[in-house]
Amino acid sequence: MTHDMDTAARSQVRDVIDKLQRPVPDLSTLLSLLCGPLGSLGLLPPRYSRYNTSPLPNRSVNIQKHIPALQRALLEHIAPTWELLLAEEDASALMDQYFCPDNFSFACSASGDVAVMAYSTITSQRLTKYTIGLLGRLAYEYPVDRLHSSIFTANQSDGAVRMLAWEDCVRSIMSIPGKVANAIAGAGEVPTQLEHGTYYDNVSMRTESLVFLLSSKSSRDAVPSVTYLLSKLVAMGVFPLIRPTSATQPSFFQATLPIIRDRMVSTTASGYTTLWASLLSELPSALALRSILTSLLAAIPPLKDPTDAGMSQRIAVKRDAKLLMDITGRVTPERDEIWEIAIGVILGKDWDQGYARIIRSISLSPLFISGIGLYVGHLDPSVRRCGMLVAEVAAQRAGKKLDFGDWDGDDSGKPWIRKLRNLLKDRDGDVVLEDITLTDHVDSIGVEEGPAHSDTTRATFREPADVYDSDDSLTGYASPSSSRSASPTPSELDAIEKDPTLNVGAKKVPRPVYLAQLGDLLRSTGGIKASNEPHDADKIEMALNYAEELIRKKRGYGTELGWTMRLTRLLDENAVNLVYGLIGLQNNYELKGFEEKRQGALNALVACAPSKAAPALIEEFFKNQYSTSQRYVALNALALGAREMASLPIPSPRVNSDRITFPSKQLPAPLHQRYLEDGERQLISLIMDSISNHAIDKEKDASSDKVPEIVRERRLRINKASKITPVSSGGAALIASPSTPYQRLTRFIEVAAEYFIVPLINHFWLFLRDERTREERTAHHQGHQQYHGAGTGLILNPAVLSHFLRTVAILVHASQNAPGWMALVAPDALELAVTIGARPVSRIETDIEDDEEGGGQRGKEASVLTAALELALVVLDGCLEIDGGRVISLEYTTLLLGAGEWAGGLFAQLEQGIKVQGGGGVHETKLRRAAAGVLLKIDDLTSKWRRSMLDVR
Repeated sequence: MTHDMDTAARSQVRDVIDKLQRPVPDLSTLLSLLCGPLGSLGLLPPRYSRYNTSPLPNRSVNIQKHIPALQRALLEHIAPTWELLLAEEDASALMDQYFCPDNFSFACSASGDVAVMAYSTITSQRLTKYTIGLLGRLAYEYPVDRLHSSIFTANQSDGAVRMLAWEDCVRSIMSIPGKVANAIAGAGEVPTQLEHGTYYDNVSMRTESLVFLLSSKSSRDAVPSVTYLLSKLVAMGVFPLIRPTSATQPSFFQATLPIIRDRMVSTTASGYTTLWASLLSELPSALALRSILTSLLAAIPPLKDPTDAGMSQRIAVKRDAKLLMDITGRVTPERDEIWEIAIGVILGKDWDQGYARIIRSISLSPLFISGIGLYVGHLDPSVRRCGMLVAEVAAQRAGKKLDFGDWDGDDSGKPWIRKLRNLLKDRDGDVVLEDITLTDHVDSIGVEEGPAHSDTTRATFREPADVYDSDDSLTGYASPSSSRSASPTPSELDAIEKDPTLNVGAKKVPRPVYLAQLGDLLRSTGGIKASNEPHDADKIEMALNYAEELIRKKRGYGTELGWTMRLTRLLDENAVNLVYGLIGLQNNYELKGFEEKRQGALNALVACAPSKAAPALIEEFFKNQYSTSQRYVALNALALGAREMASLPIPSPRVNSDRITFPSKQLPAPLHQRYLEDGERQLISLIMDSISNHAIDKEKDASSDKVPEIVRERRLRINKASKITPVSSGGAALIASPSTPYQRLTRFIEVAAEYFIVPLINHFWLFLRDERTREERTAHHQGHQQYHGAGTGLILNPAVLSHFLRTVAILVHASQNAPGWMALVAPDALELAVTIGARPVSRIETDIEDDEEGGGQRGKEASVLTAALELALVVLDGCLEIDGGRVISLEYTTLLLGAGEWAGGLFAQLEQGIKVQGGGGVHETKLRRAAAGVLLKIDDLTSKWRRSMLDVR
């Protein structure tokens, strides 16, 4: 019976894990799923008990088996989707409880085991801002000594199993700073507690606390686990060979030596001293022991005056020597190896003079005796006298008599020798330390001050935020009672708002966390629903507020292949539905920031799901049900999304300063700001101006190279040393597109021809054919019964058509490096530009002509002609840049010559003063400039390939 109950309970836990790995319908369901396992482990905070609607039996959750699966499900499925919503509902602590149990659960044995699993799970996943925050909390609340207690004290497993779990835990702890630094990769600030130096210094202090804790238990079984930890610290460079000079360089003994010194003088220091000696003796590697001893000697603060014979100096020397002996232990026959390594450390490095007073018991070493002879035989008088002094002292201490004399005078280091002889009259080891405390003033007199170290940090409970303050100084005066009822407090108002019995009829729109939910908010997918306009406005506002963020999050989260493919597939499945919903929206409710948010969401869709969103936008653009504003939004999304995928700069979302000086500045402030926001539709024009100016400036530079005077002047100017680095001004009005370090968008050259340019041009030809056919069918009618495809709000209207041509030009420019650009994109785009620029697209362009001289040009709007010329300019500039124009000149000769004839005729008419519809001012200037640029490009091409273009058959 008990076995069946355990099986049923475990089945319930597995069911919870499966539900967390699938989309969760709402927040209440998620909170119920999160509370069940925590309640079974005893880790559920009391304030969340009301959400535990489906409790699990006690101890039904196996920490070793179920907690890692729950943690992975939370990190991969719940955190990226529900993190912000849980924070808004003040329920983030419920998810954090699965990784870093709070102070209320600190005493529970399961909390330590959960933290151990959290270290392993988090470090094996891709780090995000949320998981980095969890690692910071774990490092503070569950340090290495707490984890050691959880593994070796509370865990009743076999010793080998516990040691294996400890090794895995230590490896995870040591990898955290490197993983965090790689995840951030310069894109932000590393949290202070996870910085390299700070983190390992804290680990060092907690390791010392672990040694002190184990020394009171006299457990020999714990020595292997601590020696493994010390070995890993050595491998991570926490035992440097010299004193660190920067806070970013960790040092075990620099962080812990003041604490160790305090513990060594306590009345219960015998076990602590014995354990340190045992740890050094049991280290598995002689190299690790050598590193620890060298770092220990380097961490001892040097003396201010090494030859000072004052009492304060002798006390400091005796104290440091005793500290070294207490840590390394006394020399015994069983510990010869550690002493040999210590002798090698002492004699293998150039130490400061003050260390010679601390290091002793080497006078009988053969290396020391031979060293005296080398010094005495040295040619330098100062070195030779040093050897003579050492020989005298060594002979005197051995009971012999030796006196070289000749110590008077000031030459050859004799003053230093006299000070040293005075120092050697007494021994530092004869100082009695019983009545001298470590806080004696001699510390500040005899030893150089090192960096300040705080006391050992403890895993303490956090103070609650709202602590009662007994100070009555801010208490108000007593006032007479009023007959009016007291006003409700803010907390009472919140309670009334949330009370289901009072909040009748008010519907709160849930925040979308899945793409399907976002699509449901944007458009009704089936059935006839009752009209509820205020509620519809709330749904649209909620959808627009989080649309772009949700789309980009679903595209960019995850780097493993399978996980990325799943998310991309989910985005592709919902992309078309989102396109329909966003492009069909109308600002019927005067929502703030409506156009900007919708445009941002569509841009994100095109950039994140180009193979689905771009074809859907193109198909919708050529339908007659949309307004001019909606068509602008579709074209802007195609252009801006393409430039984002191509890693090209995008315009600043703010309007240029020169656009502010128009009559709306005299309107009230809200209307003024509204009209300024409408000016953001000119983003495509700004981009196109930058591209065309760059292409024309290149032609200007190339032409100037042919004039000897200009070439000479340029050489003189270039060869002159410049003190200021020149900055290109071509993108002055542009800013670099933001890059996200955790995601990679599809490259535009991979999808440009198939999903953007070719479908857009082909759909236009089909649309133009249908429109001309419709016009011809109504040509025999009179007045308003005739259909004109270039009417207001239609695609062939000059405003929309010019915007369409600029969008095609931007797409063509962004795809110049695509594989099929020369063979497919360039000729199709050039044919589109020449056809629209040279031939009428609607009867309305020919009906208004008064004569035949213009050849149809007088019916063309200046904006359409300028856009067509700019498109041709982009194509010709790309052809010259890629292959010098060989393909377009030799394989599409007729098209190229036709473009030249069209541009030349138009430029000649402008020079004759013939006016163009919608021209004048800036438009006429841009039209002349574009026409001249096309003529210069064609002249370059024909002059280079003219002989090959001739047909000799």
